[in-house]
Amino acid sequence: QVYYIMAENPEMSIMNCLKESARIMKGHKMDLFILELSFIGWGILMVITLGIAGLYVLPYYNATLTNFYLEIKD
Repeated sequence: QVYYIMAENPEMSIMNCLKESARIMKGHKMDLFILELSFIGWGILMVITLGIAGLYVLPYYNATLTNFYLEIKD
């Protein structure tokens, strides 16, 4: 979650961002793992279509990860 923390707090040092990310992720690692697993089918679809499906899948994937961060950051 370091990238999102750095985007929200550009004045924060990298080490502080790493510590904050570890704090935020405490208790949510399995949730992120399951979320990542849910995209396996999309990854297979991207391979089958030689990456063309990535035009839809990658923005959807990034938006999902961003929403995950927004849910757990509080």
